[in-house]
Formats: sequence, structure tokens, C-alpha cells
Amino acid sequence: MVIISTHQVKDVENLIDKIIILDEGRIIFQQNIAEISQKVNFVFSTSDDVDGSIYSEAIPGGYRSVTRNGSSETEVDIELLFNAVTKGNKI
Repeated sequence: MVIISTHQVKDVENLIDKIIILDEGRIIFQQNIAEISQKVNFVFSTSDDVDGSIYSEAIPGGYRSVTRNGSSETEVDIELLFNAVTKGNKI
């Protein structure tokens, strides 16, 4: 097992198979990548009103959103997942 603590998740996201998010020493989220990709999608849209949206944030040109998983799986966006979880959204 290797434990990586980083604020630059883009640098290590291809190495990760399980995500644990801590808040003040407490585990607030713990799932593997496969479980996450089965539960939610990470999408870009021009509106923050996306069906099944759990969390959205504005970016240039639109919104990044976490939505309930539909019929397809998307690549897990760890940064967006972290933002959603730390804002109190249940994944």
C-alpha cells in the first residue's frame, strides 16, 4: 500500500484505485474508483440545471457537474469529487 497526500490530484489520478477523503482527521468518504464510476457521472454542460445533479461548479464556458449515473460511465474527476464531498454532498 502507498499513501499519497496531495493537492495536485491531476498528477496522480492514473495511479489511484481507492479514494479516502479526510476532514480534520475523520474519514468523510471512502470508495474505490469502480464504485464511484458506477454511482455517478462527471459531466460538462452549459447550464447548472442538469438532470440528477448532485453538485455543480462554474468554469469558463459552462459548468462541471456530478450527476447520478445514467446508462454510461465517465472518467472519475477526483478534484470535482473532492469539491462535492467536502461541500457535504452524498455520493
